[in-house]
Amino acid sequence: MRQLIALAAKDLRLLTRDRGGFVVTFVFPLVYAVFFGVIFANVSGGTTTLNVVVVDEDGGRESTALVERLIAAPEFSVTVSDRRTAFEGLRQSRHLACIILPEGFKATAAGFEPAPPLTLAIDPIRRLEAGALEGLLLKYAIRRGNPAVSPGEDRFEADRGLPAVRVETIDWATRSGTDAAPSTPYAVAFPQGIVWGVLGCTATFGVSLVMERRRGTLFRLRAAPIDRASILGGKAIACFSMTVMLGVALFAVAFLLFGVEPYSFGALGAALLSIAVGFVGVMMLLSVFGRTEQAASGISWTILLAMAMSGGAMVPYFFMPAWLQRIADFSPVRWAILAMDGAIWRRFTPAEMLVPCGSLVAVGIVCFVVGAVSFRWTD
Repeated sequence: MRQLIALAAKDLRLLTRDRGGFVVTFVFPLVYAVFFGVIFANVSGGTTTLNVVVVDEDGGRESTALVERLIAAPEFSVTVSDRRTAFEGLRQSRHLACIILPEGFKATAAGFEPAPPLTLAIDPIRRLEAGALEGLLLKYAIRRGNPAVSPGEDRFEADRGLPAVRVETIDWATRSGTDAAPSTPYAVAFPQGIVWGVLGCTATFGVSLVMERRRGTLFRLRAAPIDRASILGGKAIACFSMTVMLGVALFAVAFLLFGVEPYSFGALGAALLSIAVGFVGVMMLLSVFGRTEQAASGISWTILLAMAMSGGAMVPYFFMPAWLQRIADFSPVRWAILAMDGAIWRRFTPAEMLVPCGSLVAVGIVCFVVGAVSFRWTD
């Protein structure tokens, strides 16, 4: 019994001495609990803020009143614009959806004719949010006061047996008058799948540096006539090459078997190169966490999953409070998906491609410098 207690005490001491393993075991579960607690509290408490743009093509009293209700609604962050500008914002992923109030809205509110559908144009990559948006839109649209009833009566259109407000949900590209639309659902799915492959590659190379340090490989390399910059540079080139080859191979499968054709192969190449640069830097930064392979692997995947969650690859944006959505803009996962979408079907111009690609390159440079300076060459 004494030996068992001694062995257990030994393992507990080793765990507390390995700060990386201790963080994975105790700290990150707390972070995840707080993260999802904030999201669930945000949804259940009704404080979700959805970034939408409203197009009022009727301009009547009733449509204006509805726009004012949407602006005052706590669930929405509303921008009023024209149809062309609204669709341009959706193409660049600046808005979640566009709400179009069609002509004839005034006659509908007065009950003179069946209700034309309000158009909810949503980004194809945000289909999961469509149901929640449609429900909220109906909540405020059906509450139109009916001018046909006497003053003081709080009666809705549905109370009189008239047709309820109908919402037609479409992909914005089908009504935008442009060719910027995903030709196949795989054009939306493959960029997200490639991001998960890039995350796996990043974690693998980050842990390999820790493994080589633990096994003495780095010590032997330093004994040879090889400087430290060459050692880290070789690891960076290997990770960069594997990331680019992964993206090229998966896009080749998407192109040959699933009909995913980028609008610009040059833009796609720029996206893949910037993604590789960004996540090589993340790999270098991950390699400084954890003294053992197990701890480094746990920390790496914890951080990468946090990037995926905040970047919208796991948790939809509309679940997040406004302050967390702003934090999500710093996730390289978000920029990676946007860069590939821009090259495949959003038809980003070169100037528009600079935003996601430049963000990824900046993240990669900063993370690589910090990781290289902080890297421990021996235990």
